[in-house]
Amino acid sequence: MIDRLDEILFERQKRNEKEIFVADITKCLRKAYYSILYPKPQRPQTVIGKMLHFSLEKMLENHIKALFEVSFVLRLNNGWLLKGRCDMMQDDEIYEFKFVRNIKRARENISYYLQLQLYLHAFKAKKGYLVFINRETLDFEAIEVILDACIAEKLIEDAEYLAKCLENKTAPERQSPRYNKECEFCEYCDMCFSDYCDICLYI
Repeated sequence: MIDRLDEILFERQKRNEKEIFVADITKCLRKAYYSILYPKPQRPQTVIGKMLHFSLEKMLENHIKALFEVSFVLRLNNGWLLKGRCDMMQDDEIYEFKFVRNIKRARENISYYLQLQLYLHAFKAKKGYLVFINRETLDFEAIEVILDACIAEKLIEDAEYLAKCLENKTAPERQSPRYNKECEFCEYCDMCFSDYCDICLYI
């Protein structure tokens, strides 16, 4: 057990051929491209977030009648699959829990809202909630998100575009930074900007 502890803690979700995850297309597509082709070890804060998610869901199961970790698969036009899993579904509402260091800064992260839009589309739900939880103080804030079909359809188009880029081994066009300091904290920043001389404009 002790010998496997590190392996268990940092184990990544298995990815089959021609599969794209929701998390891939709600972040920068260039980052998704590089992270799929050149995966790096998960950050400790990512692992801690997973552990907190698991603990919260186990607590909620004892008090709330809901479904947890509900998966879905969407078949794309090019033969690839788009896969995702929402944190909680209660009646026709979707809930996503985000354990963060700074709730105010987390609210600026467009990826969270895009992720929830895809879940609303996949489960045919009209409303969902992003629940930001400060991992140190456990203060929380819930933000209501309404389904926008246009956004969901654009994300599915992005998934097909990313799949095409992966097949052709060509990085997607740059769209970042979409919010403050998105590129600064990206572990693929050096690889992404290696062909450019204007890096100072972005970070």
